[in-house]
Amino acid sequence: MMYTTINLTASLIADFMAIELLIIAVYCVRSMLFNKARRDLRAIRILCWGTIFTSAMDMITFYADGHNGPYWYLAIVVCGSIVYLANCWLPVGWIAFLKLHLYGDTENTHRIIKGYIIFSTFLSFIVVVNMFHPIAFEITLKNHFIQTNGTLFFVIYLGACMVYSVYDYFKFKRLNGNIRFFPIGVFLGPITIGYMIQMLFMPGISLSWISMSLSMCGILLSLQNESAYVDQLTGILNRNALYTTPIFENMHGGIMCDLNDFKAINDTYGHKEGDIALERFAGILQNISYQHGCAVRFAGDEFFLFTESDKIHLLQGINEQLNNEVNKYNAFSHRPYAISFASGYDTFNPEEETIDDVIRKLDQKMYEKKREFYAEHTELNRRKR
Repeated sequence: MMYTTINLTASLIADFMAIELLIIAVYCVRSMLFNKARRDLRAIRILCWGTIFTSAMDMITFYADGHNGPYWYLAIVVCGSIVYLANCWLPVGWIAFLKLHLYGDTENTHRIIKGYIIFSTFLSFIVVVNMFHPIAFEITLKNHFIQTNGTLFFVIYLGACMVYSVYDYFKFKRLNGNIRFFPIGVFLGPITIGYMIQMLFMPGISLSWISMSLSMCGILLSLQNESAYVDQLTGILNRNALYTTPIFENMHGGIMCDLNDFKAINDTYGHKEGDIALERFAGILQNISYQHGCAVRFAGDEFFLFTESDKIHLLQGINEQLNNEVNKYNAFSHRPYAISFASGYDTFNPEEETIDDVIRKLDQKMYEKKREFYAEHTELNRRKR
């Protein structure tokens, strides 16, 4: 253990800039960030405010360092412990965001997040014990804050979270292509560079939280850019993404879905319930699409699921899976209506057929199923009302 001479002014300025920068960024993208329907954005909000709060605690810790008296000692212990707790829990928020953003609100996502929560809880217990018996850091008789060898537990944990996130990101990208526009480098780059500079060249200056703030700003800017391609209600890709990004070029099969008698849900139960029906169906479509390709809300209650496979039997299997998941939802939703849909599927060659060609082909096949549905439910056929 060795006490490192602290450049107090530089450290306070760095932490203050971290707070100021992130507050401005959050304010500028507040309309996007506070979308309550998207759980990945909820994770980002927690990361942002957690970084702002922890930067303030870091400032107090640095300022109190070396000041004599019991109150200064208490400030160092409490604020220093909060900084360590942030190092336990902010990685959970990062992993939660990444899983929710890429894979959606799935059982596997919850399982992974719970695993990190368990480990973070264990490290939090170490932080609590450290307040009475030094493990990760200690306070000298002159009220100097000193990191001990126990800090390695937290460093290794942070490193493991970063390595896992990189692995998971590129695994997703390899399987699904560029169907999401979030670049992981904008988060990991500033953090890695900041920590390296601090450890190798400026050990007396706190660069960790300004680096974290820059990373969060990079994420917010990326999400703002991505929002042009994401449907704000359902969280899946929108029509703009289909026409202005290269996702279609990698696809060779598609399923078009149209909710049956959706107007009746709006007319009978209100547009709020109609929005819920769209959100739930899109969620089902999204969870299935992650295994095969991408889901798109085209317009109103019309959706597409595109796959990279050109096997018609795979499309048939996906369509059956979609039916099963919708039936399962209806059985347990306890809502006053049931969701049903008509669908049409086929393969295509993106080098020979345009998006509009494919949409017309799938629409014709979907309309055949829609006609069959209304033939069986004549009381619902709007054309006869």
